Amino acid sequence: MEYTKLDVEKIMTLNPETKEIVVPEGVAEIGEEAFIDARNTLEKVVLPDSVVKIGKQAFAFCQKLTAIDLPKGLTEIPNSAFSHCSSLKEIEIPAGVKKINSEAFGSAALESIELPSGLEEIGYRAFFKCKLTAIELPQSLKKIESSAFSGNNIESVAFPSGIEKIGGFDCTPLKSVEIPDGVSEIGRFAFASCKTLESVKLPKELIYKEEKYIGWQNKEETRILGGIGDSAFSGCEKLTSIELPENLSMIQSDLFEGCASLKTVKIPASVKQVNREAFKGCTALEEIEIPATVVRASENLFCNSGVKKLRWLSNTPINENALLDMTSLEEAELNAREIEKFTLCMTYENKDNKDKKCPLKKLTIGKDTEKIEDGAFASLKDLTEIIVDAENKKYAVDSGCLYAKGTKRLIRAIPVGEKDGKPLYQISDKVKAIGANAFPKTVENAVVEFLGKIEKVSDKAVDGFRKSNLKKEKTPDGATGGARTVYDAMNLVQAKAAKIESVKKAGADALILAALSDWQYGYDECDGYSPARKVYRVKLPFGASFIVNMKPKPTQKDAQTVFEKISSLKPFVDDEFALFEKLRELSEQSEMSLKPTSSGNGKYLIEFSGDRNSYNDSKNTFVSSEGVPSDSFIEKDIASFFAGTNLEYQILIMPKKDSDGNAKMPSVQIAIKKGDKIVVWKFREWRLFARGKDDNGNVRNYLDSRHGLQNIIALVQETLGDDIAAALALDKDIQRIATPFVITV
Repeated sequence: MEYTKLDVEKIMTLNPETKEIVVPEGVAEIGEEAFIDARNTLEKVVLPDSVVKIGKQAFAFCQKLTAIDLPKGLTEIPNSAFSHCSSLKEIEIPAGVKKINSEAFGSAALESIELPSGLEEIGYRAFFKCKLTAIELPQSLKKIESSAFSGNNIESVAFPSGIEKIGGFDCTPLKSVEIPDGVSEIGRFAFASCKTLESVKLPKELIYKEEKYIGWQNKEETRILGGIGDSAFSGCEKLTSIELPENLSMIQSDLFEGCASLKTVKIPASVKQVNREAFKGCTALEEIEIPATVVRASENLFCNSGVKKLRWLSNTPINENALLDMTSLEEAELNAREIEKFTLCMTYENKDNKDKKCPLKKLTIGKDTEKIEDGAFASLKDLTEIIVDAENKKYAVDSGCLYAKGTKRLIRAIPVGEKDGKPLYQISDKVKAIGANAFPKTVENAVVEFLGKIEKVSDKAVDGFRKSNLKKEKTPDGATGGARTVYDAMNLVQAKAAKIESVKKAGADALILAALSDWQYGYDECDGYSPARKVYRVKLPFGASFIVNMKPKPTQKDAQTVFEKISSLKPFVDDEFALFEKLRELSEQSEMSLKPTSSGNGKYLIEFSGDRNSYNDSKNTFVSSEGVPSDSFIEKDIASFFAGTNLEYQILIMPKKDSDGNAKMPSVQIAIKKGDKIVVWKFREWRLFARGKDDNGNVRNYLDSRHGLQNIIALVQETLGDDIAAALALDKDIQRIATPFVITV
């Protein structure tokens, strides 16, 4: 028999001021929200021995309830059963209770509680914001969920030896914590905002556990449980040091955010991922090392921290937000395979932050770094020393110039001394091109000398300046100093001036033909959007090509643009892979794939890439159907993603043709082996370039196949074998492109 809300309603109708209710014998269950209508007057409830179950929120918000005897047949206290019982100071929990569910006593007035010896689990916010000053946990206890005791005045706690999951002591005045061996998980916010917590002892290793669940296609899957949850120690202002478990696999988001006294922490070699803002606001932390085992790192890892020395030993890429707002950093060693633009810069959230900067003085580039984007170190105004590992194949330093070996492109210059009382920049003769933000804004008060011939300069070579901002009069030969000197010395070299003069004198048609004729692999005329258009197929290595499409009467400006774009590709023609990378870069930036107007009289259009139809498809950017890359090139392109991963893989390339028999981009099937699992993924076509453009002329879609492969490799690397299938099924980005499947061998 169930005692329900309706039964209480009848009593309250007869006597609205009822203070005591006696539940009759024989009742086995108290229904959900049963006493909600008596919440303003009820002071005492008498339950019979026959009650074995209490429903959710049965006594919630009974603000005057001071006494209730529970029986002994109960096995669990349900969700919010006594939540907000603001007069309930004590209660006896029966010995048979195994579980206290979420918010069971949340915001009640409990001053003390005796937990039964058989209790196994305490739910989320079970005793949230009670008035407890002490707690004794029974040896039977296995789990304490998040915020279980949050907001109480508990100063010490001893965890039972058999406990598996610990959480729930956030916002309590704990001073020290010792986590016993055998623990699997320290939950989210477990000790967050414990402002008096000074010491934490964690087990040497966590006990990771397997759990069965019903996953994709209603199949039983297995996942690994365990670790330290996000924000577990955030806001622990007095915590000075901590030794993490040797087998910890992930540093979760905000794990030590706001730990202002934390001086030392070592990330174990077992860690594969470091999530966002993990060490944000750790102002006493002066040194940190990202181990080589890390395969994924998020953003704002050390913002507003005290880190002075950073060693990034992992070759996982550093995205442009990873190292934001490192206002104390003086020395950095970066071994990431890719370093994105604006690394180590500042965010200006308000006017008070406008003078923030990263005070980095010494920068070391490791042997594994393969790509540094222009402007990666744009905000480093105090940089005085750059070192590149001797084994690095892509980058080098000469005369204070960090440059790319292949393209001779200057990434960043630093002063090598003084001249006339000013900082002296000497640009090495090994440098032939100047990248964006290669010079700090302070170069305007320096002396700049060029030791060799510069052939190309970015419009934003100096941080904060554009060419268009500068006066146009010619700087005298040998003049030095300032941003103007940098631009003029690069743009007014004799060879460049001579070329400009020849361009001015030549007609548009002659200039275009000269540019095409000078191309190493030659060109052919071909049909365009209309017979009146001038369209040329410029040949690339291994039979590929790109299209130069001119309006019927190109102007001098149109012709000059084509001339410069084609000339910019010449340094890459000896390296097929580098050439396609350059074409892809230009295509993604929409520098060479401008969409014509609907009238057909738009500006020049240089198209690359693809697998679509033929030259006269004006809606897409594509590699011509007659110029698909060779199998060997595609294999080389895919192999670049696996470099340094130690993963076994196989590639199957399946040629394709359109209805007219012209070659199209092939289908590609990639199999990746890890342990006894093989992940198989089939792409309908291997895309080398962006797929198309939106209404604003910008590239609409990222390179789906390449981006997807990058995600799969990262996922397979960081996921244990038995959990790979489940992880793939949960990744929406991967599923959106194509559905991989997993084989057990």
